[in-house]
Amino acid sequence: MLAGRAQRELGQIAAKHPGLKIIIDHMGIMARCVDDAIGYWVQETADLAEHPNIYVKVSALPGYSTQPFPNKNIEKYVREMVDKMGPQRCFYGTDITRLLGHGITYTDTIEQFTKHWDFTPEELEWITGRGISEVLNWPIEG
Repeated sequence: MLAGRAQRELGQIAAKHPGLKIIIDHMGIMARCVDDAIGYWVQETADLAEHPNIYVKVSALPGYSTQPFPNKNIEKYVREMVDKMGPQRCFYGTDITRLLGHGITYTDTIEQFTKHWDFTPEELEWITGRGISEVLNWPIEG
């Protein structure tokens, strides 16, 4: 879901309904925020880490930077989210329909994590599929 300005309310809902799984889109970043302005929204969302039933999609990231791909200036915010929520609760995503207009390909969005940003192989395993599969009880084919 898009969190908008509802992080506090989402925390209250998560506390009241611990069996409800809440997945926040785009790290909770408000539309049209870019560069260091995303830090506020990342912090607001990362503060929800105390609720084990809240998860975060680390998605649409090139759209939150005015720097050229691979958008190294926002890597620190993604790192902050992964460090606070844990890689098990952060899920890769693209929002590819928005990014195609910026000349970003699907492969670019994958390589942003796997080649350009500093994540361990274990973190990448969780972020790029294992985490969402476990949360949604989807079997992982070997």
